[in-house]
Amino acid sequence: MRVIFCLLFCLFLISCGGDGIKDKDPEERMLREAMCVVSSEILGLYDNAEKHREHGLEAGRDRFIRDQIPNDFDNQIIMARNMMSQYSLSYHSQYLKTRCGFKG
Repeated sequence: MRVIFCLLFCLFLISCGGDGIKDKDPEERMLREAMCVVSSEILGLYDNAEKHREHGLEAGRDRFIRDQIPNDFDNQIIMARNMMSQYSLSYHSQYLKTRCGFKG
């Protein structure tokens, strides 16, 4: 039974590998994921935006566990929206490909 549990857990970890982008710390990951959410929303890729929102919330939980700083990922999304609203559609497309692991 333990072997089956270990195998299932390993498969879960492999399948939840995120988007393949490696960040230095949870704070950096939260910022990048917030920007991925905004770029995805602007391009109408709402399923992709939800995936990045989940990744950002996970990074916020990791930061909370490490530093006891509350998870403010939704506020980071709002700040990213304000900052990125002026960028072109081609910028958002390129950002998704280079920083968010989008293969669409």
